[in-house]
Amino acid sequence: MQQIYAELTLYFGYCNASTFRFGEGRFDSEMKNERAVERYKDGLKNVLLYLEDERYRGWGLTIASENIVETEDEARTLIEYAEKNIRKAARHIELVDSCHGVVRFYRKIRFYGYTADQKEELINKLKASDFSPDVDVWDVYRDGGGNRDVAIDKKWNTALTFIEN
Repeated sequence: MQQIYAELTLYFGYCNASTFRFGEGRFDSEMKNERAVERYKDGLKNVLLYLEDERYRGWGLTIASENIVETEDEARTLIEYAEKNIRKAARHIELVDSCHGVVRFYRKIRFYGYTADQKEELINKLKASDFSPDVDVWDVYRDGGGNRDVAIDKKWNTALTFIEN
């Protein structure tokens, strides 16, 4: 069955991997065997612990730079808005790997049924949330030619991808 969806990458982050025992290496997103399924589940439980419990989030969650959001709270606000106001929106965590005591992952929102032809419509719906990606002076001049709104639009466009498989 063909899946069609848009994916907004909110941030790339990592958290400590001390909670569960799933070893090091890449996570198999295709989960071809039972061990891969269990390992992915354990990795996901680990990440969710750091996202949902503020006691862990404060010291064990790191969000890389150059993202659409700066904090997990901003990500959560945008996710909740999307799930409430945009059809077939769903939160998504994509595990990458576990290495040297950390689990690396992407925090995303998926919009099922959206095609590249609907990109502008989807971005406008996201902008209606009143959330605006943070752009610094460098972004404004590098990406927007001195225009802040153009730099913000570029950030939305860069973070949004369309998948048909």
